[in-house]
Amino acid sequence: MTTTQTKTNRRGRPTKAEAAIKNQASWSYDPRANTERPDLSGRFPKIAVYKRISMLVDESVTFERQHMEVMQFLKNAYGLDPESGNCTITVFEEEGSAYKNLKRPAFDAMIDAIAAGEYTHLASYEIERLFRNTNVSGRVTPVLERSGITICVKQLGTKIDLASFEGKMQWQLFALMAEKSSKDTSDRQSGSMIIRAGYGVKRGGYDPLGLKTVKSTDTGLSGERSVFAVDDDPFYANGWSKAQLVREIFRRVSEGHSCSSVMTWLNANNFPLPQGGEFWSSGHVKRIVTNPIYVGVGVHKKQPNIDPKTGEWKVTHEPLVDRALFDKVGLLVEGRKRKVKASVYSTPLSGLLYCSDCGHRLYNHTAQSRNNRYRAFRCNTVSLDNTRCSGVLINAEGLEETIYDLTMKILANPALAKKLTDRIAAVEVSAPTAQEVELINRVSELRSRAATESDAEMAKMFSEKAAEKEAELSQLRNRAELSQRFAKSLSLAEADVFERVWNEVDKTNAQIALQGLYSRILISKSQAKYNWKTMRARGWKTDLNRITLAFQDGTVMPLVDFLAEKVEKAA
Repeated sequence: MTTTQTKTNRRGRPTKAEAAIKNQASWSYDPRANTERPDLSGRFPKIAVYKRISMLVDESVTFERQHMEVMQFLKNAYGLDPESGNCTITVFEEEGSAYKNLKRPAFDAMIDAIAAGEYTHLASYEIERLFRNTNVSGRVTPVLERSGITICVKQLGTKIDLASFEGKMQWQLFALMAEKSSKDTSDRQSGSMIIRAGYGVKRGGYDPLGLKTVKSTDTGLSGERSVFAVDDDPFYANGWSKAQLVREIFRRVSEGHSCSSVMTWLNANNFPLPQGGEFWSSGHVKRIVTNPIYVGVGVHKKQPNIDPKTGEWKVTHEPLVDRALFDKVGLLVEGRKRKVKASVYSTPLSGLLYCSDCGHRLYNHTAQSRNNRYRAFRCNTVSLDNTRCSGVLINAEGLEETIYDLTMKILANPALAKKLTDRIAAVEVSAPTAQEVELINRVSELRSRAATESDAEMAKMFSEKAAEKEAELSQLRNRAELSQRFAKSLSLAEADVFERVWNEVDKTNAQIALQGLYSRILISKSQAKYNWKTMRARGWKTDLNRITLAFQDGTVMPLVDFLAEKVEKAA
């Protein structure tokens, strides 16, 4: 007898596939199942009471309070009291958020039991205890409706009958209100966290390596707060403190050692990981040397705190390393980033193809058809519930020829060219893109640092990095300008230009030309069989019904409608 060994990664954690299966809810809704609602009015009342403490609400809504008030509500409103023997109670309780799609074992077990017909009533302190996400409520509602269960909510003071239209509408309205309440609570918590980070107050979690938590009343906030301080207490076998180890890591990286070589040194000298683990990785080292918290700056969601008056980083606690060393290490780490190699084949459709089903970009893919391998474009998107997209796949060579023939046909046809230029002319000068804004801010920051840096070597490094970013910004702007210029100068003569750039080995110019004409090209999954003989007789290599064009003015039109010609379906 053979047994299958559970696959885990090298740290003993579950694989992504195992984690996805584990986080799936055990209950599900099958629309093909019998939808007849059973009559439970004659059965002995069996009540499932669900209690939950959220991570985002105050501590006043305890398990005890929820239980006491739900029991009192059932007794006063419906005369149901387990002590009198006229009903039975089963309690399901757990801690955790009901907004995120996390696995809730008690909730899943309760829904499974309700679907199996084990209970006649479901009672809760408020709807927010059950769920705070309309996605979850939308999947639970059909299960509850089909089970015939009676829902009793203490805060509403009434029952909800999902058998009636009014009950369903009321249920959905309360679900939306619950999600709105959850988002408002989350926003308040996030705002509070940002304020605390601005004053250098610790919000929870582990202490960063080399820092420790101390109590302080001098934070600018009321009361005693937890703040960070340098941890110089001896900790390791060689007598070093955690702060000394962090300084040594910074020193080694600043002298030219890579994060991988520092990782090797740490593992060879048996320095334990801060929160446990088997060995150091280069990612551990990189996260340390790029964390602004070591220069005394508070960090919230990986973003350093900015002083609104000066626009500079706001120092809120004792720094472990100085800013000059931190900047130098940051530039060295950024300069060691692996350069992305150009793909073996560069397609002129790069950046234009999107899936019409999920809206995500299509990627190059090598497909297999019997004994033949061919290039294709495919949507590999995985949704939040770990299901893939519908599987859009299209032959790359055929699509490229189709788009080329389409563009040449537009450039050679005055009527089609006018239809396209009218849409392009309607587009106003666009604001800088997010990528441009990011590069502009980065260049400004590097130039400012170079001007104020006293160390000549550091100032030179800042200037060189700023020049690199300016070159990227210039290339990005030139690309956009060329694309716009080509799009707004369509004429019969442009067909020769487009043909020349299309046949170039470097497809950059062809990409620029296409991005000036079309905003996006949407590809759908083939849904029907078409008369390929008729279509190929017209000179097309791809099913035109699968292609939708998105133009620069925001309009979207199927390709066959733009060309004013339909492809006949096969009989």
